[in-house]
Amino acid sequence: MILTCVVFSILVATVIPKQQTYTVTGVLQCNGNPATNQLIEMKFTDPLLKGKVTASTSADNKGAFKINGSQKGRAGQTAYLWVEHNCDSKNRNNCHVMTFISIPKKYVGKQYNIGMYELSKHVYYNTCDDEDL
Repeated sequence: MILTCVVFSILVATVIPKQQTYTVTGVLQCNGNPATNQLIEMKFTDPLLKGKVTASTSADNKGAFKINGSQKGRAGQTAYLWVEHNCDSKNRNNCHVMTFISIPKKYVGKQYNIGMYELSKHVYYNTCDDEDL
């Protein structure tokens, strides 16, 4: 009976969603210059679903930003920032570049400062790379 209660408690703890709140700050740069007016989205996802936007903000004229987001999350879900920008390391024009910034789980309920973050060095996807093929 005790074993059944323990197993049931563990199952309930992993299935019932818990509120996950994150605050992320930092300064975005593009090739050493402030990445101004860049849209930053906070998303939560799990292995089976596409990311859901829970908050968005834009970098200021110095590239600085602060974003807060929360969602009821289950085990396996992760939080991340998604930045779509034009910061291409090869200085090609008209590129649409995506950057993925993972938020460590240890920052649930805390502030995570990513510091100075160079977008050109952290590219998840770049449309200009498709054109080079």
